[in-house]
Amino acid sequence: MLANLLLVQTWFCSERFALAYFGTSWFLCDILFFYLIFKSLNIRIMRVRMSRLFSVCAIIVALYAMCVVTIPDEKFNWTLYTFPVFRLIDCCIGIMLYRFVASESGKSLFSKTCKQPYSLQCLGVSLLLLLFCLTFFAYRDLLPVNFRGVALFWPFAIIFILYLMAMEKHHPRFFSLPVINVFTSLGNLSMEIFLTHDMAIYMVNIIMLHLGLYYSCPFLVVCVKAVCILALAWLARKCVVDPLSHRFA
Repeated sequence: MLANLLLVQTWFCSERFALAYFGTSWFLCDILFFYLIFKSLNIRIMRVRMSRLFSVCAIIVALYAMCVVTIPDEKFNWTLYTFPVFRLIDCCIGIMLYRFVASESGKSLFSKTCKQPYSLQCLGVSLLLLLFCLTFFAYRDLLPVNFRGVALFWPFAIIFILYLMAMEKHHPRFFSLPVINVFTSLGNLSMEIFLTHDMAIYMVNIIMLHLGLYYSCPFLVVCVKAVCILALAWLARKCVVDPLSHRFA
């Protein structure tokens, strides 16, 4: 436990800690590492020339590919996948996608998307979601272990976001419905939910087992887990993420 809280497991990976308190380790590591360098990283990526950015990306992809090929499948998750420097790649990809959306090419693609009929936009979003679900099953059942699941997200993300932006422009009232606002609020907490859900589930399981309700009241256990996950994510946002964001803004 101490090794995880001190981030030893995330920096010097050990198979012994592979399944223990991952949520705690990832939460602390992401906040202390990513938030400290996000501002400078964002400025750097947004200002560097595109040709140089593509060159750096090509080098990183080549190095990453060599690591993926070298590391055995059974050791992949507790080495490469959990190492903060490699997970930083995901953060960089997100910044680069934002840069594309804000660029002239991104604006041109958005303009073309807006000109499509609304029914075609809805069909496009539905097909993207279906294709994403199919690729998930392919990742789970067909692709090798060291093919990272997050690699399936990025090809769909940019097109999906552009389609939703175009749909909002056509029908802004639809996106102001209360149910949409609820999903928007959950989306704003998505990072905190991801980083803390393991901790919440672990604590609820222990408490429910102690009270003898884990097997006798499964529906109650699920409901309590959902409430605790949202509560813990909200506390993480208010007590940790927001103060750090304001501190390093």
